[in-house]
Amino acid sequence: MLKNYPEFLSKFEKVDLAETNFEETVAVLLNYAKINKIKIKEEALLEIVRLADRLIGNQPEPAKSLAVLEELQALGKTITIEDVRQVVSDKTNIPIGEIGGDERKVLIELEASMKKKIIGQDEAVKDVARRSGACVPASRITVSPREAFFSWVRQGSGKRIRRKFWRKAISGGLTR
Repeated sequence: MLKNYPEFLSKFEKVDLAETNFEETVAVLLNYAKINKIKIKEEALLEIVRLADRLIGNQPEPAKSLAVLEELQALGKTITIEDVRQVVSDKTNIPIGEIGGDERKVLIELEASMKKKIIGQDEAVKDVARRSGACVPASRITVSPREAFFSWVRQGSGKRIRRKFWRKAISGGLTR
């Protein structure tokens, strides 16, 4: 409709805004929570930004973190980390939670196991292992193994081979 009035449109200029960084996104969420009187623990707010940045790829920050916070606002209670993980898990269909000791060990040893089976592709294996959280110290892994392993899925990224290795690793097949 406005296309019919080019003189009006000539008064405006398109402005592209850069995506906000972690600290700026946290500040936006804090301000939003304060204005809307949302009861949220600080660690839950940080978890929103961390998970939204890692798992929700179709929007820029702070829009994706705000969308999660708006969904959490409907709970009508003090928002906890568990609430955040549940909402993000529901939005992304990726299970999120703490990792057990055996699963953590599988992730940490994943790169070495993959290098034994995939010959001549050390750089690709290293990249897959790095992206799947296998290089992260066990004390810092706080997401489910499936989320860590499949969260960066894109076309041509070797999803099929990663799923094969994942099934073998969980069943103990890579260590035999």
